[in-house]
Amino acid sequence: MRNILLLMPLLLAACSNLSPAMPEDDESALALKIENEIAQAKMDKDFRLYAFSGRRVTIPGLSREEADRAKTRCGTKFMPDSGDVIRTEQQRLERRAKFDFASGYNRQMYRLCLGQ
Repeated sequence: MRNILLLMPLLLAACSNLSPAMPEDDESALALKIENEIAQAKMDKDFRLYAFSGRRVTIPGLSREEADRAKTRCGTKFMPDSGDVIRTEQQRLERRAKFDFASGYNRQMYRLCLGQ
C-alpha cells in the first residue's frame, strides 16, 4: 500500500502534461499551409470562405454573426468531404485537421474579404 501511495504522485505528474492537441511541428505546417492557400486565393481574387456541409452549413473560425456577414459579402466554398457522418477514428482525425485548417484560413480570409 505504501508503494502505491509513493507511486501515485509520480503517475499523476507523468500524465498531467500529455502532449498538446497539435505538436509544434504540426502547428508550423498548418500555418504554412494556410499561408500558401491564402496567397493563392489572393492571386485568384477568390475571397470565399470554407464551409462545412452537414445537417446545417457551418463556417469554422467565425461567430454566427461573422458567418452570416461572410456568406453575403465573401461567399463560401465547401470543404471537400466535410459532411457530418464520421464512421472511423481516421475520419475523425481527418475532419479535425480540416476543421483546424478551415478555422485558421477563414479567420484570415474574413479580414481580407472585408478589407477589399
